[in-house]
Amino acid sequence: MLYINYQHLISNLNTQLNLFYLILGKENILIEESTKLIIQTAYKKEYTKKFFFILEKESDWLKIFFILKNKLLFNNKKVIIIIIKKNNVYNQLINNLKKIFNLISSDTIIIINYYSWSIQYNSYKLNNFNTLGTIVNCSSLNNNQLKKWINFKIKSNKITIENQAKLILCKYYLNNLLELKQIIDIICLLWPNSYVTTLQIKKIINNSTNFSILNWIDAILSNQKKESLKILNNLIKNKFHPLMLIKALTNNLLILINMKRQNKISFNAFLQKNKVYKNRYCLFINACKKCTNTQLYKMIHIILLIETSIKKNINISIDNKLEDLSLILF
Repeated sequence: MLYINYQHLISNLNTQLNLFYLILGKENILIEESTKLIIQTAYKKEYTKKFFFILEKESDWLKIFFILKNKLLFNNKKVIIIIIKKNNVYNQLINNLKKIFNLISSDTIIIINYYSWSIQYNSYKLNNFNTLGTIVNCSSLNNNQLKKWINFKIKSNKITIENQAKLILCKYYLNNLLELKQIIDIICLLWPNSYVTTLQIKKIINNSTNFSILNWIDAILSNQKKESLKILNNLIKNKFHPLMLIKALTNNLLILINMKRQNKISFNAFLQKNKVYKNRYCLFINACKKCTNTQLYKMIHIILLIETSIKKNINISIDNKLEDLSLILF
């Protein structure tokens, strides 16, 4: 089985699309981006049907085997994405891989996301499958790898950033890839197709505040109106850009909206799939039960208004709109 690092996946996909990918590591962003790249490449080759599975128990594998066995029922070219987040199922994974490889055919691509802190990459058991697939390593990036990742992200978004600004991003966000991705997304919104200077980067980065954006969002979701306003004022005082605030809030609101749409799902499984920290599960579940769809959609409307006003330089009081967002729920 071929073993590559995340940064070599694109060149590997340009050369050959394999039938099996095992994506391993602890960096959610890298795992998600690797999966997306494989799916996009597969789609260009007419693998248009997708199946998603979050494996929590052994019986979940039976659903996958059913799809692989019943080729007449599922005769389209397809991609099966399997998500495993338990760290103690390595032997179970190996045993089920044997069954998958006996059933896999050229009309199916298998992608397994294994969220693991460590793995026996050179295991004899895995090497038995060396002709069938690729292992993609998505471990944490070191400083040099992070610089390359930043270069790739800004190039793919058609912006240019000063070298000194890149060094600042590396300094602030080493080992914090999720926030770095959010910052780059904001940079792209603020200065699309532009040359971005060190001064501009410094304006949207602030590492000295006593509160985080997540503190503000959690106060909103837990109906602590005074606390949410206090934290918001602190963030504004410390010059957090409004786009940073609304982007993070939007991600959380979309999770709530989807929770309310899917009443029959397991909330814990849904929150796990959406990469929500376990200590925030109760917060989301309680908010889902208490808030209304009208409140959520009203918040989305205000967020769109703020984003539009920033991008088109429309003169409105953004701080007041952010305060409105802090007070709508419940």
